[in-house]
Amino acid sequence: MFHRASPQQNETIVVNPVKQNEQEVLKRIFQYAEFTPGTAFYKDGEIVNSKLNYNYFTNQIMFIDPKGDTLQLINGGNFSKIVISTDTFYYHNKDFIQQISHYTSYNLLIKRSLENIGSEKKGAYGAYSSNSAISNINTIVDNRSGTVNLLSDQNITFAFKDSYFVSGKFQQYYPANKKGISDLFGKNEKQLKEFLEKNNINFSKKEDLEKLIEYAHTVLK
Repeated sequence: MFHRASPQQNETIVVNPVKQNEQEVLKRIFQYAEFTPGTAFYKDGEIVNSKLNYNYFTNQIMFIDPKGDTLQLINGGNFSKIVISTDTFYYHNKDFIQQISHYTSYNLLIKRSLENIGSEKKGAYGAYSSNSAISNINTIVDNRSGTVNLLSDQNITFAFKDSYFVSGKFQQYYPANKKGISDLFGKNEKQLKEFLEKNNINFSKKEDLEKLIEYAHTVLK
């Protein structure tokens, strides 16, 4: 019931815009190597097919319009879900999150982000010196750290960050932490507490959260 193929959370990407082709830089921000056939399901029942992709920087769904321009889906709250290939995304708290498990009741979801964590500017004799996370970049928009300058000669470091969520039977979404789990499974507090203590669940570890959801699906009501 669990399926996901993605970069590892601790993976970092070092980009030097001057030394790399712009298109190569842009490819790093998307989940899929190319825009992939997908379907947008509106809450009013309308269904639209298009080539879609997930943007790690903005946590938004992008599409290619009839003119060939790359645009972002707006008004995410109007969609019941977005399906790209075999992956399903839901809109929550202004971002799209991807469903990992596929049970009929409780499920695990992920928001994978690519964040700028620092840069090294070119100094004397061609050496690079470290700087704190950059806040002014041009061309690549990042909701968290601004935009990324594809013209400056500096090594820019990005890292993937995973945030997990759990959902209930009616698509309520809760952060996958102790409070969120308690809010979702409040009626089974005693069973839940025993399970968490017995299994030493780490809320930042995907495998542990998968184990919790599997338990919830088979035991909790």
